[in-house]
Amino acid sequence: MEPLTALGLACNIVTLVEQGIEAAAVCKELYERGSLDENNHIERYADGLAAANNDLQASLKAHATTRATRLQKIAEDASKAAADLKTELNKLKLSKNTGNRRAGGAFKTTLRTIFKKGTIDKLLKALERQEAALQSGLLKELYIKAGQDGLTRSKEFQALDQAQRDNTVQILRRFQLLSTDIETIKATGTNITARLDHHYSAHASYLRDQEQDALRVRLLDALAFPEMNDRRNMIEHRVSDFGSTFDWMFEKSVSYDPYNDLPPSHQFVQWLRSGNDLFWVSGKPGSGKSSLMDYVYQNLRAQGSGFDILAEWAQPNPVQVLTFWFFRPATSILLKSSQGMWRSLCFQILDRDEKLVEKIRSNDDGLAPDSLKSCLAKSGSRAQTWTDSELRSWFEYLVTHTEYKYCILVDGLDEVPTEHEALLQDIRYISSVSETTKICCSSRPEPAFQRTLCSYPSLRLQDFNYRDIRMHCQERLEETRAAQFANQIADMADGVFLWAALVAGDLKNAADQGDSEEELELRLEGCPAEMNDLFTFLLEKQDKFYAKHPKPYLAIIHASIKAKQNPTLLELLLASYGRGKLTEFFGSGLDPSCLTALDSLALNFEANVVARCGNLVEFGELASWLQPRLEFPPELSYESLKKAARMEIRFIHRSAQDFLVETEEGAALLQSCGVSDQDALKLLMLSSAVISTIDLSDQSAGRASIYGSHIQRDF
Repeated sequence: MEPLTALGLACNIVTLVEQGIEAAAVCKELYERGSLDENNHIERYADGLAAANNDLQASLKAHATTRATRLQKIAEDASKAAADLKTELNKLKLSKNTGNRRAGGAFKTTLRTIFKKGTIDKLLKALERQEAALQSGLLKELYIKAGQDGLTRSKEFQALDQAQRDNTVQILRRFQLLSTDIETIKATGTNITARLDHHYSAHASYLRDQEQDALRVRLLDALAFPEMNDRRNMIEHRVSDFGSTFDWMFEKSVSYDPYNDLPPSHQFVQWLRSGNDLFWVSGKPGSGKSSLMDYVYQNLRAQGSGFDILAEWAQPNPVQVLTFWFFRPATSILLKSSQGMWRSLCFQILDRDEKLVEKIRSNDDGLAPDSLKSCLAKSGSRAQTWTDSELRSWFEYLVTHTEYKYCILVDGLDEVPTEHEALLQDIRYISSVSETTKICCSSRPEPAFQRTLCSYPSLRLQDFNYRDIRMHCQERLEETRAAQFANQIADMADGVFLWAALVAGDLKNAADQGDSEEELELRLEGCPAEMNDLFTFLLEKQDKFYAKHPKPYLAIIHASIKAKQNPTLLELLLASYGRGKLTEFFGSGLDPSCLTALDSLALNFEANVVARCGNLVEFGELASWLQPRLEFPPELSYESLKKAARMEIRFIHRSAQDFLVETEEGAALLQSCGVSDQDALKLLMLSSAVISTIDLSDQSAGRASIYGSHIQRDF
């Protein structure tokens, strides 16, 4: 049977079988539901079944000469089943007509009789078997036909000569390769598209990150100020190794010390582990509060002895330590004002948590302050000054949107000259603004601080530092005749570290000069207990030659610091020459012979200044960005002059500067220098101008201008 012939016959069979199955199913439904509403469909199914059977019979007659196949057998069986089903449907049609006259009784009776005999079920099953056989038969016929066609093509291929067969094989192989190549090209194209999409996404992400980093850096630059870490650097330079000093701070309890009746414990470790508010470190002037705060900072950083304790409070969040160090003698107003504190804290938070910038930009919750958002806009504000209120709103937003918790250390509240009440409001605000923050602060126990902070967990440093003072004195006097007085100095210090350090230094110098034990004891007994009295005592005991032939060093240093500048050792060296010599230097320049003489004087100048100033001053190295770049003739290196240009002079403690300003003895000492503030500033201006002639940077010229501006304003 040809394919088209088989397909036509199969279509006729399918139509017949489908109509037969549908008619049988409707009869069964009528029997089960007993409804007469659908009886009219019986006539339609009987007519349709008759028409389909007629089509199938016509198809079979048209191909009577065709070789009998399984498909033909299925067609004959389906035709017989359809004829039987039509006979039963005709019975229902007759019963239906009769039933219309007799309330449907005859129809129902006939229907029940048919179903009791199982006639409809048998015909339905027969039709379903024929439908399944039809599907199987069609598949088999198609498979056989495909095989026959393949065999035919194989015979035709074998009939070709070898060259034709070879060409045909090559063509087929090329088609196969071409198909493979097409698939490979498709896969390669898909891969290239995916890689391009990935690179595009990565590049877009990179550009976004770059833009975000640029805006973040711009904001950080706006918040930063050069002196931000000066005070902490100064303290760390002074005390580079704490040894075992202050190690009691992270102990759960403080053991009884036979040399002093110390309290059995303090609350710092408990506060560190679980406290959420404020801890106050109070102490006398010179007791070592700033050094203690730096020790705490060093040990709260990662790997420090207190870090794990702090991490317990912060969990499950990571924790960071922020710091700010007020310093009244600083040249920058930002180191002695609340604005400097807010700027520094905001800078540190933004520096530690890089994700905050994106949160500010997206502002999903609408809480980012307008002034903060504008700083991150490309066309936004580039201002570097904001009100305290604005900066405080920044701080609140940052600490409430960060993934970190912060322990904040603020040293020297008493270093702020005025508005202590406003400062204390800021400190309490920091401690309560969010559960992500806690603050430890230090100050002298002045009335304003005592009233506000006494209700918080606290410690008085002078109650705990006896052992530290004693160890310092022992190390300072070790291997000298004065070593036996270390414990006595610690007893007399009454918790004032600075007092003990000055007295120990005085005894060491006396022992080095050959004083006997009796003389050393008398010297110690003569030391006054109060710091101001001690300063006077030490100044009175300085070399008599210095008293008779004073140098203007102390007055020049004091005038420079009043002008918010710490003088360099080189400025002081040149200023001590006087106005006449400085004018000559400025007019003719510093020739090699002059530079050589200055370099020789600079060699021991630092020790001479300390001695003539009664040990009230000390030296530290200027920040690299403030150091001048001196250009000297190539003949000599002038190392002493280079070092003198890098060293700045400052008072050993704020109490030393207060002594000069607030006591009669200090004022008398300044007056004995023979130089007024105005003359001292003029000398400093001229010395800076002379240095500017060999300074490749603008630092010296800038300092000369600052000194000059203070002369014009103040006098």
